[in-house]
Amino acid sequence: MTVTLASNPASLKVYDIPLYNGTIDATSSASGGPANAPTVNTGSVTITHAPDLLLGNLIMANQRFTPKTYWGLTLDDGSDPMRTMFFPADDGADFLPGFGVYSGSADAGHEFLGSTGTHSLSRMSYPGIGSMTDFGGVAIAIELSGTPSESAHASGSKSTSVAASAVTP
Repeated sequence: MTVTLASNPASLKVYDIPLYNGTIDATSSASGGPANAPTVNTGSVTITHAPDLLLGNLIMANQRFTPKTYWGLTLDDGSDPMRTMFFPADDGADFLPGFGVYSGSADAGHEFLGSTGTHSLSRMSYPGIGSMTDFGGVAIAIELSGTPSESAHASGSKSTSVAASAVTP
C-alpha cells in the first residue's frame, strides 16, 4: 500500500507481513557522496535464519540545482551481473521535491530470502553530467515463521510473485 501525504508529494510504503515472527535477523546501512552517478546500495546483511524477508530503502539528494536526480537501471540484488533476471520487487520510486532548489529521489523494495548468506539491494542513478549526489541506503532482514505458498515457488526463481506472497499491501 502506498500512502501519499498531503503536505509532501513523497510516499510512505506500508507493509503487512503475516508471516513475520517478531525477530529482526540483521540490518545494514551505507552512505556516500558527493559523487557523479553513484550506485546507491543498502550495505550487506548476513542472515543466519531462513526464510527471511529483506526490506530496503535507497535515497539520493543532488547537491546542485540541475539536473534533477533520477534512477537509472532497475533495483538489483547483485545476484545477476548481467541484469537479466532475479530482480527484487521494486515497491516504487518517489521523486522528493522537499530539498528546495535541489532534488532528491527515493526507492524501496523487498525480496524473499530462502537461504542464509549475505544479501543487499542497490540501484544505479542516472549519470547526469555535472550532478553531485549524496546517497544512502538501509536494509532490514526480518525472520518469517514459514514459507510463502508453494505455488509461488513453482518457478524456482526469486521472482516478484515469491516476494509478493510474503507481503500483503
